[in-house]
Amino acid sequence: MSMDRAIERRYWTLRRVLMVALIIAVAVALIWLSIGVGTTKSYRVSRANLVIATVTSGQFQDDLTVLATVEPAESVVVNIMQGGTVDEIFFEEGAIVEAGDPLVRFNNPSFELAVLQQEGTISEQINLNSETRLRLDQSLRDLRNQLTDIDYEIDSIKRDIERRKPLLDDGHISTDEMDRLLSDLDYQQERRSRTLEDIAAEESVYDQKIAQLDENDKRAELHLQIVRESLRDLTVRAPISGQLIDMDVTIGERAETNTSLGRIDNTDEYILMAQVDEFYIGRVAVGQDVSFNVNDQRYSGHIDKVFPQVTNGTFEVRIALDGAHPAGLRRGASLQVTLVLGASSESLLLENGSFHRDTGGRWAFVLDPSGEIASPRDIRLGRRNDKVSEVLEGLAEGDRVVTSSYAGITDMERLIISD
Repeated sequence: MSMDRAIERRYWTLRRVLMVALIIAVAVALIWLSIGVGTTKSYRVSRANLVIATVTSGQFQDDLTVLATVEPAESVVVNIMQGGTVDEIFFEEGAIVEAGDPLVRFNNPSFELAVLQQEGTISEQINLNSETRLRLDQSLRDLRNQLTDIDYEIDSIKRDIERRKPLLDDGHISTDEMDRLLSDLDYQQERRSRTLEDIAAEESVYDQKIAQLDENDKRAELHLQIVRESLRDLTVRAPISGQLIDMDVTIGERAETNTSLGRIDNTDEYILMAQVDEFYIGRVAVGQDVSFNVNDQRYSGHIDKVFPQVTNGTFEVRIALDGAHPAGLRRGASLQVTLVLGASSESLLLENGSFHRDTGGRWAFVLDPSGEIASPRDIRLGRRNDKVSEVLEGLAEGDRVVTSSYAGITDMERLIISD
């Protein structure tokens, strides 16, 4: 008699395996989603959209390369002192001129007529001063001649009195006649006293009046000279030697007084003007060395003025050239120049990037060893040139840092980087 054998039921059936696998998959998915949408603010980004730099150790060159523009060290505006119609053009724009060379001559008949009228008025005033001086001289001369006549009369009367005294004593003349002579003497002496007073009064103001007339004559002569020389202003001359630029006039054209005719650049000496990022405004100073290359030859200069006004994120510096100037420099040409800000030193280095503008260099996204997650880390950067920044704190050699722009992700706590 056979016995029935119990059939052993298998626990891990295909159905249960599939169920467990589904549960595990769901759990993994939930864990994965929690990374992206959980409490940690994360942002998924393609590696291709990031710039990642590695912290290295090396020599930090404390310099800065910027673009500079060539400008003349001296450039003088040529002004039209007396306008009119362009009558003659002696030099065209771009010509090399010497100081004093005539550039343009103007024709202005009304101005020339006005000058002639002023000359006449001034000459008339000078003539009037001469006549006044003659009248003053004649008045003083008349008083002195009058004094001479009075002295002569007094002497004559005194001689008559001396001759007639014996006759009076002998009774040959009357006392009335002697009294008349004495009365005449008193009168002439009184006249003499008044004349002396008049002469003293005239002399007291004579020098003052003559000095005033002389001063008036000097002013009138100076005015006359200025008026006559103003005719020369109809011809505009070069104030300095150099190259004539920005002059655009034609024969017959009308030009107004006190307007610009053009400029003259001194072509013997040039300077460089450079725009520098405002980040360096506290580190750029007068006297710092500058170097640049032209046609594979090195030249040097120095910063001789810093303009601290910041415009559109930059400020301007003026660079004086030391020694011989490169041949062929022209206004407006561009040169790459290197500003030497300080001494070089061994440092940790991080390539510059747009993240500087977003974080001020105070923190950065640093990749973990897997290279798939980047988290923000506080850092401290020091000096910076146009290529790298000096790392002072927060980063070690070999750390990988996201250096591209952080626009839109500055509040993220984690970057998830996908290939």
